[in-house]
Amino acid sequence: MVRLILSFILTAALTGSAAAQSTWYVDPTSGNNGNTGSSPGDAFLSITHALGSNPLLASGDTIVLNGGVYNSADGLDASGNQSEVFPLELPNGVSLVSGDLFSDPVIDGENVGVNAGALIDVAESIDSVTEVRGITFENCISPFVSATVNSIRGLLVDSCIFRGYDGAGILLQLS
Repeated sequence: MVRLILSFILTAALTGSAAAQSTWYVDPTSGNNGNTGSSPGDAFLSITHALGSNPLLASGDTIVLNGGVYNSADGLDASGNQSEVFPLELPNGVSLVSGDLFSDPVIDGENVGVNAGALIDVAESIDSVTEVRGITFENCISPFVSATVNSIRGLLVDSCIFRGYDGAGILLQLS
């Protein structure tokens, strides 16, 4: 009986201390940065907004990208929404994944006047699982770059396509 109570208390303590993981949605066609991003029908427009202007974003969260082209589009779309600002800063523990079975999301650096230097910046050590899956990266010098970081052991890049780049596909500098 004491073991059962102790087991229940331990399970409740471990479950209660785990942070809730959230899923955020981005759609480059029908999204709006004024939306909550909490469902496919209420998606953000830009990855930049989902990563940088979402105060609820936390390690363990996933950002699901609907199919379409994510680019700079000269700063604002017709609705006044901020489009992508490159490089996108990928935080530790936040995953970017394709959410469309029929068309891949394409992160395109071409519309910045010249090809973007980098599309994704790993600006901090990646110790927690940080997955980038099912995304096409194109028109840049290097799709992924990092400042000098201590660790990338949690970074997983899976089923991505890299095309139209001039430098390294993934350029990571470890200290």
